[in-house]
Amino acid sequence: MMDFISTLLGSVLRSLVGVAGGATRASVTEHQARRNNMGDVSAKDSSQETAVSLFGLLLGLVITPYIDTDTKTYFAFVILTLLHIFSNYRAVSSLVMDKLNRQRAFIQVERFLTTFDGQNGQVYTPSEVSKKENLYYSDNIKLGASLKSISDKENWTTSKDLDKAVASLLENSFYISADSENRKFCVAYSETASTRDILRSYFKVSIRIAKNKLTGTVLGAGEDVLFEKFMAGLEEKGWTTKAHLMGVGEWRCSLKGNK
Repeated sequence: MMDFISTLLGSVLRSLVGVAGGATRASVTEHQARRNNMGDVSAKDSSQETAVSLFGLLLGLVITPYIDTDTKTYFAFVILTLLHIFSNYRAVSSLVMDKLNRQRAFIQVERFLTTFDGQNGQVYTPSEVSKKENLYYSDNIKLGASLKSISDKENWTTSKDLDKAVASLLENSFYISADSENRKFCVAYSETASTRDILRSYFKVSIRIAKNKLTGTVLGAGEDVLFEKFMAGLEEKGWTTKAHLMGVGEWRCSLKGNK
């Protein structure tokens, strides 16, 4: 029975690793295809993986005769597994991504707001941000929420509540719902929302999160003005601002017929 459970659990974990690895590989391959040559990068990656697998097979044939007890088997398993995890961690840590995800975006926004002097603020280069990223990051921001979930959360009771959201969607292509007490935010987007609109919405949410830490100079500058300066700083430092990795949900609001 235990053998069956172990085999089943191993298969489940292997499938999870396969899904996570496939998603990560796609993102890394896209990042490395600097000249829109994903096919070439994928072929080279596959060739390198084949070569490493062949080397591992040969190494296994060499050391297998020396692993003849349970103690040696478990010792080799633990050492090789830890080496594998450490190597993957180091490889991922060495990547310098130039597209914003949530953690990179928050690091940059916080840096910009805390260094803003009334004219401009400072942002990090991609290599500087990569050194500040943590292995795990989470926030209380739901990007791409449905209006239904927001209306339930805010307990809309009149048409004025809907009109307010629609007006924001028409003007900005997004509507921000804030729960200041629990510091939770939901953002709904219209069908016309662009990458810049998504980054702008996250920028505005980040300002609300860090509001207590900001100076009067920042708060008096205007969010849209600050955002344009922020985007200009990112582009100057070599960041890609025409694409993002913000993890946005699929819900979009259709406003056809609204004026």
